Amino acid sequence: MPIFDRIKGAAASFAKRASAPLAPASWGFTGSLLQTFSRTLQGTNTTGVRVDARAALSLPAAFAAVNVVATDLASLPLHLVQVMDDGSERKAKEHRAYSTFMRSPDGGGTTPMRFRQAILSHCLLYGNGYAEIVQAVDGSRTYLYLLDPETTLPNVGTDGLIQYRVNGKLVDRERILHIAGLGFNGLEGYGIPRVAAQAFGLGLAAEQWGGSFLGKGAGNSGFIKTPNELSPEAASELLDAFNSRNAGSGNAGRVGILPPGYDFESTSVNPAEAQLTDLRKFQVLEMARLFRVPPHKLGDYSNASYSSIEASNLEYVQTTLLPWAEQAEQAYALRLLTEEEQAAGYQFKHDFRAYLRADAMGRANMYKTLFSTGSMSPNEIRAAEGMGPREDGDQYYVMLNMGSNNDPNANPTEPPK
Repeated sequence: MPIFDRIKGAAASFAKRASAPLAPASWGFTGSLLQTFSRTLQGTNTTGVRVDARAALSLPAAFAAVNVVATDLASLPLHLVQVMDDGSERKAKEHRAYSTFMRSPDGGGTTPMRFRQAILSHCLLYGNGYAEIVQAVDGSRTYLYLLDPETTLPNVGTDGLIQYRVNGKLVDRERILHIAGLGFNGLEGYGIPRVAAQAFGLGLAAEQWGGSFLGKGAGNSGFIKTPNELSPEAASELLDAFNSRNAGSGNAGRVGILPPGYDFESTSVNPAEAQLTDLRKFQVLEMARLFRVPPHKLGDYSNASYSSIEASNLEYVQTTLLPWAEQAEQAYALRLLTEEEQAAGYQFKHDFRAYLRADAMGRANMYKTLFSTGSMSPNEIRAAEGMGPREDGDQYYVMLNMGSNNDPNANPTEPPK
């Protein structure tokens, strides 16, 4: 094709858009390059142990970290609300997407918590979580179906048009819900096990080595020295007899007798010398660091106290759960709400007040403060606790020594008689 025709074709393509995007072309992540970029970004791994998202879950500390973050956020109520002009909120029950996270995202196959738990675990392990968006024929509600993050990839054309490749088939972006973690191009996220392959490989290698050491019997790795050369058959019989008596955890501690002139030279490494216990403890901290989880959430209370755990839990909510909640809420709004609906105040919102359910004292103090400042009425408090309203319970109250500056009778100048 002549160069001028190519220029005219490109100009016509860009003219269809309000403005030509420069980011996809300038970064160079178009087409198949974008599809493979985050997948080929592999951290150094010299342990010899294969590390991927599925293998990472066999590391106890990693499984615990993924489970903690995904389950904690999925257990929070998620509502579609409309923020009114006065700042108040109401549940948008009339919206087609309201029931998506109230009963079952896929229409009965799974629960909202299991769906949200799964898609966030995909984000933590693969860097991305995907779901297909399907509208009911009558437009009455929206369905979401989880997609395999291993076979779902974003695809950016040379004109900047974003699509998704699902099992090899291109799908319009409006049909795909995509939640991503930290990434380089603003579209795809990095899988933590792939980027930190060395840390995961070290933990997996320690697990395998410890299991192999105990499974084959402590101290039995080595060579048998013989005074004379043995035939292959005799050597095989000797090894079989030695291993049947000494190898395996069931034979640990047994004593054997070698024939005269025979000697055993051990090549085993003592777990204490290899600092296996310290290494496994360090892996708990390493996983806590990578997934931004306090160590006590992974069962490590070695440096924990009541005050430090309380502070760590608050930091965990602020620096781990809140960012992931914001990621999910923005992704839901981007694909499940129109621009007009967002402008009208519709938004998805996690209710972090649910964390106070297990803290009766903290909940009581919060209600007491809100009630005494006139921020909540008795009926609003009762509704938050799942109790029915009472008569005359919609009145707001303030303490006697407080009042509005606009009310001349609220602050009497004469002392009471």
